[in-house]
Amino acid sequence: MGCASFASAPAAARWADRVFEARNVSFYVASAATVLSILGLAGFLRASGVTGVRVRTVVAGGLACLVTMTLLYLLEGTSEPGFATTADDRPAARLYNTVFHGAVAAGLCAFIERTAAEIRRADRALRLALGLAVAGMAVGVVPVLWKLGLVLVGGVTEPRYMSVTLHLSAASVITFSAGSAAAAAVRSTLDLCHRRRRERREQALCELWTLLGKAGLHGPLAHVAAATRVRGFALGIREAQRTLRPYVPSGLTEHAREEADERGYDAAFVEAVELRAAMAAFAAGYQFEQPERDAAPSAGRATLQVDEDAEFDRLAALAWFFQNDPAVAELARAALDGSSSPE
Repeated sequence: MGCASFASAPAAARWADRVFEARNVSFYVASAATVLSILGLAGFLRASGVTGVRVRTVVAGGLACLVTMTLLYLLEGTSEPGFATTADDRPAARLYNTVFHGAVAAGLCAFIERTAAEIRRADRALRLALGLAVAGMAVGVVPVLWKLGLVLVGGVTEPRYMSVTLHLSAASVITFSAGSAAAAAVRSTLDLCHRRRRERREQALCELWTLLGKAGLHGPLAHVAAATRVRGFALGIREAQRTLRPYVPSGLTEHAREEADERGYDAAFVEAVELRAAMAAFAAGYQFEQPERDAAPSAGRATLQVDEDAEFDRLAALAWFFQNDPAVAELARAALDGSSSPE
């Protein structure tokens, strides 16, 4: 986009013709590269996961524009001086400019609309970077639309506003490049953090699953072996909780909830306390009366929530509390020591 605006300037075109010893080559190469950059922008937005751009549609439209521009350039651009300037009123030149600037403007406007709609769903840091990139595209649309308007009017020169359009193009390139680089860096950082979080989550679930196996709870949980690794751990832990339900000391859940409220913890803390106490009772070989719940596990198998990713996070928090919070062990031990009705 910026290259096209600079190459459209008469002074830049004359300098390029003198250097390359050919007419209008620099302008054609710059305009073709700008159309290709629109295709690259579509791929960038699609690969970054920001918006679902139809890359095939964009590529098909861009290639059609390139073919049309190439044919028009070969028809008149190689021999006519000042080809495709805004003052060139010949049909081939006007059609060339209309196709070129129309394609660039349409592509930028479409990307601005799509990206702006998706920015609200992005993380805060990524939202700022993408906003900068969108601002760059928005600034770049102005000189493109300006030139397209001059082309449609026909036979109009723009010496008074040439410096303005050049400065806008330069600002657009700089702003968009900075925003794109920042968005790529933020996306890479977020992906790395997300991958490490998944690894830590899987490790926590694996460790808790191993502890359940040492407690002799892997036997009835063999059906989870066919599931994926993390999902299998999650199903196994939920199945263990269901199996151990009759071994939770009476009144422990309410006490654990009160402690969680005081500490500002969520339900994962309560579940960790219940699981630790139930495992100890299971190992000792006795159960407790359950006035507010079934004395035996319900029929069927354990299931996960619809949002399995949130379920994995909750179970990872449960695993952390189970292994690292001393309050969990203290509450479980106190509940077992204070229980007077083992069967």
